[in-house]
Amino acid sequence: MVNEIAPCISNDKISTTEALEFANSVIDRFRNPFIEHKWISITLNYTHKMKTRNVPLIAEHYRRGLSLPNYMAMGFAAYILFMKCEPGESGQYYGEHNGVIYPVQDVQAEYFHQQWQSDSLNEIVINILSNENLWGEDLNSLPGFALAVTNYMESFIQKGVIATIKEHQASKDKVESHEA
Repeated sequence: MVNEIAPCISNDKISTTEALEFANSVIDRFRNPFIEHKWISITLNYTHKMKTRNVPLIAEHYRRGLSLPNYMAMGFAAYILFMKCEPGESGQYYGEHNGVIYPVQDVQAEYFHQQWQSDSLNEIVINILSNENLWGEDLNSLPGFALAVTNYMESFIQKGVIATIKEHQASKDKVESHEA
């Protein structure tokens, strides 16, 4: 929020200070232990939310000449992994994580099911990111983005999501401590 999103939403109408205040308020809301977030509800029509909320920020990040948005790439990898699903008897699609089955309530569920028939994570990522009907542009044209998404997906699968996030944060902290 602070390092990748706030810099992309500041402009002549939203100051950098306002963007950072907004980012911090969102972080505080998600940290609030008294708010019970319905995570599966948040994923309703996930693809549309990614297209309208995240893809413009990713594209803006690149337009502004900022470095590879690693957290956005990690989020995109998590989204693609979440969208790995199988059809159920009623035509509903379902994903599975750590033995827990969850509904994939997205009109693109069948498309993602088809993409996940490939044995190659790289191919899955390239095909999904290149789908201009989904995103309005070919996200493979963003330097390093597809590779980062693929690498995060591989790490999520091999090490787990929490371990990947912790590892990324530790390496980021290490770089920042050397810069100080």
